[in-house]
Amino acid sequence: MAIATIARHVPWAFFGRLGLALAEIVLAASTLVGSVILGHELRDWREWYADPGTEKPWAPTPKPSPIEIAAPR
Repeated sequence: MAIATIARHVPWAFFGRLGLALAEIVLAASTLVGSVILGHELRDWREWYADPGTEKPWAPTPKPSPIEIAAPR
């Protein structure tokens, strides 16, 4: 019976300042972890994006210049 009473009151602790503090800690930790992961991936993406030799999937297909068309193969 005592366990049922305690279990009934435990969720109320998370509606007050403790719950707010827990939410802030979770938000801060997820922001920190997310920024570290995103920052690491962003460095690789910047290197790939800045490389002129890389073909971008969204770029239009380059049209050959008139010189390339006229040049014998």
